[in-house]
Amino acid sequence: MAVGVKQAKGHKKFSVVTVIFILIPLVLAYAGYVYIPAWWADGDVNEVLRKWANSAYNEKDTGVLREGIERDLGKLGLEFAPEQLEITFQEPDKDYIWITFQYDLELNLPGLNRTTMTHWDHAVETDLSRFVW
Repeated sequence: MAVGVKQAKGHKKFSVVTVIFILIPLVLAYAGYVYIPAWWADGDVNEVLRKWANSAYNEKDTGVLREGIERDLGKLGLEFAPEQLEITFQEPDKDYIWITFQYDLELNLPGLNRTTMTHWDHAVETDLSRFVW
């Protein structure tokens, strides 16, 4: 061996950095596995609310709108109390509508045999006056 040349040290098998780089993707994958289906279902709820807010242009009766929203949300498998859904028109012309909806969803945490509750809030606003012919 030549003088002044250092022999390279061998690599350690596991270090703290290695463990962190392994754990972070695993935790993110687990969180995605648990949360993404709930997030996807939440997008479906938002789509239902927007559909009925837009249909308020032709239907100004909140009872009919409420029945339609409850029917479509029931198809998604959501169970909720009537006070969680609120439909409000701007008076006197009913040319602006607000639909607010709040619900809780129970998420199962696989492998941990636990559940957790998530709270979702929606507020859909539609200006119906812009559709003047």
